[in-house]
Parts: sequence; structure tokens; C-alpha cells
Amino acid sequence: MGVGLRAVSGGFTKMISSWPVSPLSIRVRDYLVDHRVRFTVALYLGAILIQVALGSHPPHFIELLEPAAAGGLSLLVCGLGLRTWAAGVLRKGKALTTTGPYALCRHPLYLGTFLMLTGFAMTFPGILPCLPSLGLLLIIFWVTMRREERSMVTKYGAAWGAYAAQTPWLLPLRFSSNLKGEWSLAQWWRSREYNAVTATAVALGALMLWGELQP
Repeated sequence: MGVGLRAVSGGFTKMISSWPVSPLSIRVRDYLVDHRVRFTVALYLGAILIQVALGSHPPHFIELLEPAAAGGLSLLVCGLGLRTWAAGVLRKGKALTTTGPYALCRHPLYLGTFLMLTGFAMTFPGILPCLPSLGLLLIIFWVTMRREERSMVTKYGAAWGAYAAQTPWLLPLRFSSNLKGEWSLAQWWRSREYNAVTATAVALGALMLWGELQP
């Protein structure tokens, strides 16, 4: 399984790397990466508005107990929990973090984001028909992770190479005994992860209220 995933990732990397590179394409790439959160919010809001225009509406509260919606909520909570864990353990700019969720994969923050986006789509299935257009987000996040890894190579050199050689890129394919990492509320706050918690709570609350107000 791990070999297959590495092959897919390698093929995707080769495909992206073969795209023409120009100063304009680099500027566009960097702009998308630097504003990825705004694009994520905008694309999901756009998907919701399109479905509203087509006559869909968020589910009623009782419908959230159905298997698909309940599974979506579980993924949403797990993704938010993973991001919270990773943001509190990460020693950004101070040291190479290899413990906690970073012992499971090299990009737990992005894995948490993927789980949240998938969970949100499962919870409010009206936006599912719009998800193909959201594939752009996967490309943006992939480019972001590649850029961050190049920065890690420059900053940490052989230490990063050793860490990357034994730690999966995104999917935790094997268990690690190095899960214990010092979680810091101050670090979590400096990472502004409270924005993700607040935005998730507000979005869920607003959509659930909207669903209840529907006839």
C-alpha cells in the first residue's frame, strides 16, 4: 500500500514538475499558496451558494444523525482535533518538530484540513456536486507542502533528510512510538489555530440554524 501511494505521489510530482515555469506562473503559484485559506473559504462558500440557487438547503438537525452526516461530523471533529494537536506541538522557526502528530506524518496540519473539508462535504451533501471544482485546493495544498519541504531542506539539512526518510508524507501508514510531544497552549495561540475552531463552530452553527428554519 505504501509503495502504491509513493508511486502515485511520485507520478503526480513528475507531472507538476513538467509544467512550464515562467516568472508569471511562479507569481501566480506563490499568490495562491499565500492566500490558500481565503481561497478555501471562498470556494466552499461558492459551492454552498450554487446549491442554494439550485434549491438545496442544509440538513435539519435530525438528519445529522444519519450515517453519512454523522461520519462527516466525526471527520470534521477529528480533523480539527489533529490540527489542534499539531499546532500546539509545532516549534515553528525554533526546531525541527518530530514528535506528536509529526511522528506520524510530515504534514499533520494539512491532513487535518483535508479531513475537515471532507467531513464538511459529507455533513452537508448538497455541495458534493461542486466538489470537482474544489480539486484546485488539493493542488494548492500540494504545492504549499512541496514549498515548505524545500524550506526545511535548506534550514535543517541532513536532520530533515533523516526525518523525511522514516516519516510518511501525509498519510500515517505506520505506528510511531514517538507520539509524546509537549503540547503548548501558548504555541497553539501563537499559531492562531483558534481561528479554525471559531470558524468551524460559526459555520456549523449557522448552517444548522439555517437548516432548522427551512420548512
